[in-house]
Amino acid sequence: MSARVTRLAVLLGLVLALTGVGAVLVLHFRAEGAPRLAVGDCVNLTNRAVVAVDCAATDSRYRVAKVVGSADARCPNGDYDWISEEHSRLSDQTLCLMPNAREGDCFAGGNGSKYAELSRIGCDGEWTVRVGRVIEGRSDRALCTAPQGFARVFAEPAATLCFLKP
Repeated sequence: MSARVTRLAVLLGLVLALTGVGAVLVLHFRAEGAPRLAVGDCVNLTNRAVVAVDCAATDSRYRVAKVVGSADARCPNGDYDWISEEHSRLSDQTLCLMPNAREGDCFAGGNGSKYAELSRIGCDGEWTVRVGRVIEGRSDRALCTAPQGFARVFAEPAATLCFLKP
């Protein structure tokens, strides 16, 4: 073999080795920074990052309703908020999110229709919406009958949240 062919083979081997090492490092750091979340976990969204929080915490805003296995996948029918890899550090998945709300919770901020903009507060002050009912196992807007309210419905897990306006 000529010296030129030997140098070319060594150079090609070096490029392949560096490419392999780079790929391993990218996958390692991407997976390390990605949150490991499951259905039922609670999260907040902060500066395009998903932060796991205790579901009982007063600032807990979302509950993971479904984890879809790719960043371009869609959530089931319903009023989900969602975040995917392109919007955060999630590892090739889409999180379908529903409000982490309990009956009697009050929220302020937003316009009363986007729970992503709401913050949970005490009900003794100025509130924008109050959770009137949480109906697990059924996804039906007709279950919310208050004239000054609105419904948010979710297919998986089936749930209906009835919100009341002051």
